[in-house]
Amino acid sequence: MTNKEQALRAPALVQYTLAQAESNLARLRIPRTPTAPGSCRVLFTWAAIVVLCLCLAAWILSTVINRALGR
Repeated sequence: MTNKEQALRAPALVQYTLAQAESNLARLRIPRTPTAPGSCRVLFTWAAIVVLCLCLAAWILSTVINRALGR
């Protein structure tokens, strides 16, 4: 193969190599969005909100009961 033929094939080879690299990256890509549904951060946030709401409800309920009993 002459230098001219190699020079003519080079752009096609570069395009093929880039396409292969992008394909490999796409296959290996792991979603990095921390707020994706089901992620640990979202579940932990909802759990914290639920616990805080339960604590607030218990405090309100105990206050109401104590006032009703006259304490």
